[in-house]
Amino acid sequence: KALIENNIDGHINSYDIWDNKYWGEQNLAEAEYYAWGVLDSITLKRLDFYDWLKTDDNFDFLYFDINNTGEKLEMLYNKVKNQIENGSVVFFEGGSKVRDEHGHAGESMYNIKDKIGYKILTGNVKYSASAIYNQEIYDLDFS
Repeated sequence: KALIENNIDGHINSYDIWDNKYWGEQNLAEAEYYAWGVLDSITLKRLDFYDWLKTDDNFDFLYFDINNTGEKLEMLYNKVKNQIENGSVVFFEGGSKVRDEHGHAGESMYNIKDKIGYKILTGNVKYSASAIYNQEIYDLDFS
C-alpha cells in the first residue's frame, strides 16, 4: 500500500512454493491483496528457491525466509552479492546464535556471519532478523 500512497513506481514480486497444506493457496493471498487494493502492485509466482537462483531477477529489496540455513544463505549471497554492492538490501529471518539452536537441519547461519558480512538487527533472540547490505551506502544500526 505504501507504493501506491507514496506514488512510488515500484512492483513487488513474490515467489513461493504455495504448499497449500501448510501455508495456504495462492488464490487466497491474491484475494486479500485485491481486497486491500494492492493487487496491481504485486505479482505472485510459484517458484522455489533453487529455481529462483537460476533467474536473472534484479531487486532493490529482498526478504528471504525459507527455513533458512547457512547453506541457503550462502547460495543466496553468492547470487546477489553484486546487487548488494550496488545498493540492494537483503533482509532475512534468522542470523542469531539462538535462532540457529531452533533452526532446521543444516549449517548454522551464524557460522558464516563474518564471511558474508550480515548484521543482526534484533539481537540474539530466537525470532531474529538480519540484513546484508553495503555498509558504505547505508547505516542500519538500530541499537
